[in-house]
Amino acid sequence: MPDWSYRTLFRPLLSRLPPIAARTLTLRGMGAVSRMPGGTLLIKTLGHMEPFSLLKRRMGNTMLGTPVGLGGEVDPDGLAQRALAQLGFGFAWIGPVTATAERDESAGTVRMDHARETIQYPNGPERVSVETAIRSLRDASRHVPAFVRIAPASEATPEQAAQQATDRMRVLGAEGAAGFAVDVMSLS
Repeated sequence: MPDWSYRTLFRPLLSRLPPIAARTLTLRGMGAVSRMPGGTLLIKTLGHMEPFSLLKRRMGNTMLGTPVGLGGEVDPDGLAQRALAQLGFGFAWIGPVTATAERDESAGTVRMDHARETIQYPNGPERVSVETAIRSLRDASRHVPAFVRIAPASEATPEQAAQQATDRMRVLGAEGAAGFAVDVMSLS
């Protein structure tokens, strides 16, 4: 999106909304544009983000358009993966993924720092369900390689967490995940 439209039109409007509502509205809009006929071309044209070919990198058997990826926290619900893939990222992260979505009940504590143009999640990233991850994978992997971050359920024992990770990798690998990262820090 051209900087002139963000700074003059969208930023003043979005900054008046709660951070999660602003993110959801923006991603829904981008997702809607990307699904329209010619929408991805419009996003590419306005974004001017075509990566330079010298930035290509190989990671295992996967070729990345650039070594810069998009974190899963940007679009946890998979609302605009196709649109975001058009902005010059070499790959996308999806997740953390648990069997069912785990939303922080204190989501109202999410803070937006306008001076730094950041959103802060004091209680960690939102966890998404396997179904949401599948939808995101199908949308993103058409355009860029998509990797999945797997997280155990918050109450899982180490044995249960290992089984959950194995099960999720099997399902999401069949859906086209290029690779995985498994959260193990929360296991103690």
